[in-house]
Amino acid sequence: MGASVVPLVVGTGAAFLMALWKPVFLRIAQFVGGGLALLPTAGPLSSGADGGTVAALSLMHITLAVAVVTTLQLHRRHR
Repeated sequence: MGASVVPLVVGTGAAFLMALWKPVFLRIAQFVGGGLALLPTAGPLSSGADGGTVAALSLMHITLAVAVVTTLQLHRRHR
């Protein structure tokens, strides 16, 4: 899980910092961060792993995508 969470936390922090310069980066980061969080879901789906592994990894990545998009959206509304 650390391999998924750490890059997204760093990316979200970078989006916050770039938004200080240009607020449009928050909207861009929502799409990019959500997409990058969902992209690794294709691995377990196409690897032929057992159902429990596929469900757990997919749910983890979907949860991270929702968390990133929601966090950035809340920050956009606060500004």
